[in-house]
Amino acid sequence: MLIVVSAPGKVTLFGEHAVVYGEPAIAAAIDKRVRVKAIKRADEAVRIEARDLMLAGFKALLSSNGSVTLEGESKKVLAALSYVKRAIEIVREKYGVKVGAHITITSEMPVGAGLGTSAAVAVSVIKAYSLLAGLEFSKEECADLGYQVELSVQGKASRMDSTTTAIGGILYIDPRGERVYENIKCTSDLRGFIVGYVSREASTGEMVEKVKKLREKSPEIIDLVIKAMGELTRKARGLIERGELYEVGMLMNINHGLLEAIGVSTSRLSQMVYAARSAGALGSKITGAGGGGCIIALAPEREEEVIAALKAIGVSAFKVAFSSEGVRVEEG
Repeated sequence: MLIVVSAPGKVTLFGEHAVVYGEPAIAAAIDKRVRVKAIKRADEAVRIEARDLMLAGFKALLSSNGSVTLEGESKKVLAALSYVKRAIEIVREKYGVKVGAHITITSEMPVGAGLGTSAAVAVSVIKAYSLLAGLEFSKEECADLGYQVELSVQGKASRMDSTTTAIGGILYIDPRGERVYENIKCTSDLRGFIVGYVSREASTGEMVEKVKKLREKSPEIIDLVIKAMGELTRKARGLIERGELYEVGMLMNINHGLLEAIGVSTSRLSQMVYAARSAGALGSKITGAGGGGCIIALAPEREEEVIAALKAIGVSAFKVAFSSEGVRVEEG
């Protein structure tokens, strides 16, 4: 039995980090995907192989008793494997299944770059493995289980990444709302987005912990910054819906300044942000947890100039389009 499942990466337009503390965020699924191929085995062991998650590649064997045998560079292997291993464990624990599988993961995006790859991996593995086990999960159920994976691995997380990769589209994430997410309907085409990427210096979990410690030291200051991010996100929703790109770009710039204030930017990320603006971007900011990784720039009519400016400073850069599709079954 063969199952192939894919899920999109995502960019955070507004509200990363603040969403962990109950403020809203806006995220969008993109046209870069993670794919998981799952083949049923005769035994109960799970063999995991990742060929291009921006690692040298790794192989792992999760035995029926839960032990793991690894082949590859240990630190990066463990970081990438933890999401896959926990996704399988959660399905096994919650639903009492122990299906053996050979799982192969490929990705069109770098892992740990701020593009939601870890969530896309978790959601794809959950969907593929559950289908092998004869279970039918909705997109919402995949999102919820994916969130549990991230929470378990990172220690503190929001539902933003797992919800966006499972559901697709442009989403307004409100942790305190009656619904976790709402689809943002745009009156005009949102275009001209560029992603710039450099290697991460710190993991998502480390950056979340850094903000947590800063907030514990100075809650009266950091809570105001987090609240400002929330207000900015609420305003941005209406601007996106109306297609007011100049104003959206302005708020992206402000959001980046707030992210710098809580210490999640780096000198390299800031260099990328300002290079994009100098090349004509209406707005640019970190996307994701920071500590290296990705920036997102809004540059309608100036995409090539922004890409050239980023490449001139030694940065990988590429266009992204938003995707209405979330997790999907491609075969099986």
